[in-house]
Amino acid sequence: MADRGVDGRPGLTYTAISMRRADLPWIGLLAIWGLWIYWPGLDHPSLWNWDESIHMAVARGVYATFFTPHVYAHHLYPGYAFNDWVNGEIWIHKPVLPFWLGAAVMHLIGITPLGLRLASLAGMVLAGACLYLLLRSLAPRAWAAAVSAAFMGLPFAWKMVQGYQFGDVTDCTLVGFVVLAFWLLLRTIETDSPWLAAAAGAVTGLGFLCKSALALTPLGAAIAMAVLGSRGFCQGLRWRRLVPFLGAFLLLALPWEIVCAIRWPALNKVEVLHTFGHLTGKSVENWIRPWDALFNEIDEAELAPWPLVLPLVAAGWLAIRAVRRREPVAVLVTLWIGAEWLVLTLARVKVPAIAWTVVPAVCLALGVAVLDAFGRPALAVALVGALGAPRIAQALPSLGRARFHLPHFFFETRSRPGLVAGVLIVLACLGMGLLLQALRRRMPRASLGGSLLLGAAGLALASWLLFVRTPEARAEAGAALEVQSLMGYERDVGLALGRATPEKSVVFLGTDREPPSGFAVQNLLFWSGRTTYRRAPDPTTAHRLGYHPYLVSPVAQPFREVPGVPASSWLRAYDLDAPAPPPPLPPGLSPLGVWAGDMQVLGFAAAPGDRSHGRYAFYLHAEGAPGRLSILFRTRKGVEAATLDPGESLASVYSLSGKPWFIVPLLGPPPEQLLSVEVRGGRTSR
Repeated sequence: MADRGVDGRPGLTYTAISMRRADLPWIGLLAIWGLWIYWPGLDHPSLWNWDESIHMAVARGVYATFFTPHVYAHHLYPGYAFNDWVNGEIWIHKPVLPFWLGAAVMHLIGITPLGLRLASLAGMVLAGACLYLLLRSLAPRAWAAAVSAAFMGLPFAWKMVQGYQFGDVTDCTLVGFVVLAFWLLLRTIETDSPWLAAAAGAVTGLGFLCKSALALTPLGAAIAMAVLGSRGFCQGLRWRRLVPFLGAFLLLALPWEIVCAIRWPALNKVEVLHTFGHLTGKSVENWIRPWDALFNEIDEAELAPWPLVLPLVAAGWLAIRAVRRREPVAVLVTLWIGAEWLVLTLARVKVPAIAWTVVPAVCLALGVAVLDAFGRPALAVALVGALGAPRIAQALPSLGRARFHLPHFFFETRSRPGLVAGVLIVLACLGMGLLLQALRRRMPRASLGGSLLLGAAGLALASWLLFVRTPEARAEAGAALEVQSLMGYERDVGLALGRATPEKSVVFLGTDREPPSGFAVQNLLFWSGRTTYRRAPDPTTAHRLGYHPYLVSPVAQPFREVPGVPASSWLRAYDLDAPAPPPPLPPGLSPLGVWAGDMQVLGFAAAPGDRSHGRYAFYLHAEGAPGRLSILFRTRKGVEAATLDPGESLASVYSLSGKPWFIVPLLGPPPEQLLSVEVRGGRTSR
């Protein structure tokens, strides 16, 4: 693919980007790669707060009533705001397509987080495959596949597919449709096909049904390419192809908007204003960020472990190439990056996931810059400087202090190290590279060897970052979240409630605080499919409205237990219409009967967690204020120490004293490796 570009230097030839048979094995490998990195642990029981906890509850609502998304089918108690996106009834805070996809999968495989996360996985694999097709027009297939695999392997991508932190299913499906829309748009430019134009518009409409306005970048790029084409700047989109594009987009995007406006006019108005409120900051005030946060905080979250200055260098080179060569793919991707960065810079609300759809374009720009660095000393030296910026800045701390000389207008750039030092390093390297280019005519042989050496250095550093450091960072992120992924409290008891209780039931959650990462009420709504509140049991209101009342608690209660809850569950369920003496310890418990001070460890039950952990439920009795206990697990591999903390029961420790028993959750070794459990300092009698 070597050629000479319009600047007379070696470069890569632009080729048409139609998918050919030779591409199928590479796309298949990318799909296998996506399964390999995303599948392990994808069904973990921990539903994370805000995004995934709420999205799972909505998916369960869509599972029950496909065209009426909701968290609560309806409230038993007045006073909840109709636009409360955590505790509301009708839920159109985000468009509905991801929840339709997740609910459809759940109808096939059962109620499990895997249903919604499979939609996330599919979106990310689709994005990787389409990124390969876009980059393959400017680079060899192997390099295009490698860069696409690196994009899919970014730690932030893994976190979103697994449901951690931000966005999850809405952003994962959105990025897949956006990248596919850009590929179809490029095929439309190349072939002038009205059918491909309609397909690009339809896919943009599907993206709109994932996250509304954030999907409009392909539409804006299509209009810009029509303008540039009519001006003769490059091969662009014919104006008449905008008609099928817009028609298909409106056909897919408008019907649900119309349905929402007719069925829920007040809520729809609030949510439309909320979408535009990201520009003003009135909708999500706690995520208002300075204008330069996109290139600091946001890039740091999304592109870690990449240096902050690297996206600027890659995007800058792609823009230069687009102006020089006027290749449709380079022009279009430059528009993609520029439009998203401009809009997100102007928006006052900046959450890392909202910029995720521009990351594939940045990866494409980086892939092109690395290969174009051969034969271009200025680009090669600048790229090497960008890739080595963190280490250089560490060796020269004075570079980091230069940020304090910026105007206060650069709020985050002044307050966060990395970007200014990186820019200074790149500028210095660029000056050196331009000097080398000026010497090329006087020493052609030496300059050729130096150019090749610099290009090889850039390729080596980029390969190390993409294919060594990035997988390491993803593994580090996984290890940091490994324990947290098993901290789901609600799954076992929720599934039992869903099987053993009438559909018209209400569950009162008898806990005093949230689990470490999620919203217990919404999580229990998802697992059980039953209306749930955290408040004192209220059988009177439940009966008046025709509901059967139940209680979920980590403590023995004077009611009949709901059948089917395993002994290893971290919560138990009780029928409030069936008073009874507090239940005995559940069957399947391994007895201990060990006293430690005023606390007795009655026994424990265990269930598999992952390859390294088991989930343990310890049943304790306390005659005074409960405190922490040290536990020793003796396994085939040795002794493992752990601490039992009554506070992990989600109940106030002051409410546990004198109860027949209460449950303390703990993660320990895999149950199949366990030989015995000991309480350090414990005794079998008082």
